Amino acid sequence: MQEPLLFSEKQKFRLPVYVIFLGVPLLFLYGIYVQLIEGRPWGNNPVSNGWLIATFTLTLLFTLFFVIAKLETRITKEGVYVRFFPIHRSFKFFPWSKISIAYVCDYKPIGEYGGWGIRKSANATAYTTSGKTGLQLRLIGGRKVLIGTRKPMELKRILKNLDRTKTIT
Repeated sequence: MQEPLLFSEKQKFRLPVYVIFLGVPLLFLYGIYVQLIEGRPWGNNPVSNGWLIATFTLTLLFTLFFVIAKLETRITKEGVYVRFFPIHRSFKFFPWSKISIAYVCDYKPIGEYGGWGIRKSANATAYTTSGKTGLQLRLIGGRKVLIGTRKPMELKRILKNLDRTKTIT
């Protein structure tokens, strides 16, 4: 991607997500303290120390994923770039020549896509971290790509300046 950026946005999951996910490993950390340090079984049907440590580690890694995850969107005169790090190491590129229409829209994250993150269905892919506003790309051939945004007004202005809100013939 050598051409100048017309639009750039980096998004992360919002703080409430971290708080919710951080509670689970902290709960298991407490269990490790009770069972390994105090020597008392944790819970009515305690698991082995190994399982307790493994569960803590896995839930901590899952939480860390949400802390480091970020959605990056870039728009140039050539097209739209999107990357959901750490799942995508490099940007996915959607050239304008393959996009029939692009527009900013409101969507229902749970109702339409089953939540946030990377969501795929037979005819659509969504890249979102929060909110309910996104850049909708309709690709030639019918496939849809939704990219969440927290900058809808700036995105609308860029699309208008690029004259990309109309159908390409």
